[in-house]
Amino acid sequence: MNKARPQHLVTGVLILVISSVAFYMTFSMPDVDAYRFPRMVTILFFTLGVAFVVATLKGKYDSADNNAPIQFLKLKVPCISYLMVIAYIALITTIGFYTSTFIFLIVFMRFLGAKSWIKIVVTTICVVIFIYALFSIQFRVPLPMGIAI
Repeated sequence: MNKARPQHLVTGVLILVISSVAFYMTFSMPDVDAYRFPRMVTILFFTLGVAFVVATLKGKYDSADNNAPIQFLKLKVPCISYLMVIAYIALITTIGFYTSTFIFLIVFMRFLGAKSWIKIVVTTICVVIFIYALFSIQFRVPLPMGIAI
């Protein structure tokens, strides 16, 4: 077995476990409309996890690059991105969904290297308006308000 395979297998099994737990959690939802979409997403997630595990076992991810040592500098951007997402989730309960989304998108786009403030602000406003129109108006899903924009 290739050295990279165990890490791929662990990732695949982790995807399977997370999707299974998420699917199980949908059984506590009271209404068909409430659990339909989460179940579809978790089934898709589980299916992709199975495909990843099967591809790993078939050796699809075997290559010379997989045996290279991990370069921790390459993990800097994903780790900081992960921490930013955690901060975003924490801010949702404090300052509300729309405000935290607005702040997160601006900070995250700048972090990823977007230069034009006009494009960043216009994109952020469009995304927040789209989310508001879709979830608050169309689906009538109550989102944490906090400090509304």
